[in-house]
Amino acid sequence: DSGLADWPKIILDETARNRFRHGNPVDAVSGAPGMARVYGPENDLLGIGEVTPERRLKPKRIMHLCKQDPPAE
Repeated sequence: DSGLADWPKIILDETARNRFRHGNPVDAVSGAPGMARVYGPENDLLGIGEVTPERRLKPKRIMHLCKQDPPAE
């Protein structure tokens, strides 16, 4: 997500995260209208969204990133 560092960051709660992951808009509790990087409650990158003038966050790109287990010793 380093390429998006200049974009606003929105962190969603668990309910909003689940809706966003399925492509549904959610209420944008923060952020000005425009593009934003979107994270879940555990600071995991969910994707890119657009905040509308009506303060809705619409998914534009959803990331399906897998968390890797640390290598076995």
